[in-house]
Amino acid sequence: MPFHNPLAKLRPVRRFVECVEPLSKAEREELRSHGFQVLQNDVFYELEPEAVTIARNYGNFYVARYEQYCKRLKIQDPQRFQRYVRIKRCNPDGSLTEERKTHQFRMGLTQIAFHLLLQQLHIPSVHNDPTVDWRDFFKYDFYVPFFGSIDIKSVLLRQQFVNVNVRDLKVENPDYVIALMLDVENPTWIKVLGCMPTSTVRQFPVEECYRRYYCIPVEAFDNAIGLLKALLEVRNKISELENKVRIALP
Repeated sequence: MPFHNPLAKLRPVRRFVECVEPLSKAEREELRSHGFQVLQNDVFYELEPEAVTIARNYGNFYVARYEQYCKRLKIQDPQRFQRYVRIKRCNPDGSLTEERKTHQFRMGLTQIAFHLLLQQLHIPSVHNDPTVDWRDFFKYDFYVPFFGSIDIKSVLLRQQFVNVNVRDLKVENPDYVIALMLDVENPTWIKVLGCMPTSTVRQFPVEECYRRYYCIPVEAFDNAIGLLKALLEVRNKISELENKVRIALP
């Protein structure tokens, strides 16, 4: 059966981050068995249709929660609400614009995709599931032992920049930002762009929109192979630690 992946045609214009050691044959075989496709230095991950359905349910949940907030804001703080309408975050009736609804779906899909990615590679992690908003306590999307805290960013197909909110990055201060690319019209494939230390993110220019964002070229995240190798190394370290603990137990 021919391999069909609409994102596979994309090739970065320039590689800012050189790949580390190439994947071994055993690593490639393992990744393939878990739904990954590696084409040169590009990494793709295939989602089951059920995962997309869950992401849509996530998105609908986020939309409902945000619309409740906007409608409450319309009564309690009309000035701020009108600003949200001007910048097209919501409609005059308090419902979200189609663009914001798509954003909520993207957020849900990339959260689920990365969670499943870690699960498929058998990498223990803590997922700060946004269904229960623990942002006041845990300032990250994911935490992986021996790797660090992670903020997940979604990028649309053919989008040129990864936008990272300046204020959120300052408050959350994750160890890494990981970018995933998707096509909302065909969301069963995710392209793993790569990861970037927060200290590097802060070196990029800031653009003013309705909020301030670090605007990072998509090509700057071009180290997906290095990210996968780092995660596999983390898994090996955790396995070694687990074995030591078992030996030490009576």
